[in-house]
Amino acid sequence: MKLRQAISTPLATTALIVTAAVGGSVSAAAADTGSAPSGASASAAQPAASAQFDNTSDFINHYKGQTLANSNGSYPGQCVSAISILLEEVYGVDHGAWGNAIDYQAGGSAGQQMEANGFSWGTDTNFKNGDIVVWGDGANTSAYGHIGIYWDGQIWHQNWDSGSGMDQSLHAIDFNNDIDAYLGYWRG
Repeated sequence: MKLRQAISTPLATTALIVTAAVGGSVSAAAADTGSAPSGASASAAQPAASAQFDNTSDFINHYKGQTLANSNGSYPGQCVSAISILLEEVYGVDHGAWGNAIDYQAGGSAGQQMEANGFSWGTDTNFKNGDIVVWGDGANTSAYGHIGIYWDGQIWHQNWDSGSGMDQSLHAIDFNNDIDAYLGYWRG
């Protein structure tokens, strides 16, 4: 089942607490571990949250197979909910209602928040572990887009699975461009 078919109700942009795409340039240590961006500071756009994991790998290993809701406890199983928790628990970014996955593209409402919190946008496909990858409206996605975490050649995400239909738990697929309408990624 394609994401366009799987999502039957729109995500409420104003109510959704999202933490999605992280990409751009960063120190080698942070790029390899998916840890907090070196450019993030107390003067970032949002107040600092309490990071609970040292890196993205620990986050994935802890939550794989679980259905995540956003940091307010709503929208369980949505792709942006996994990113919301990632930003809070790995990067220490406290956030408000940032929008749908497509809003995480550069210049989007969530994209502006990502940039203000020290993340950098990239559009190549030279991903590094911990990059937050963003897709727009396409044949396999809806107008709300899709978002996931790149790790070791795979995309970790919720609410999209080309092989068995919609899977709302945090799971991985090999990155082979199955999800069309790629827009870019955020790097911390």
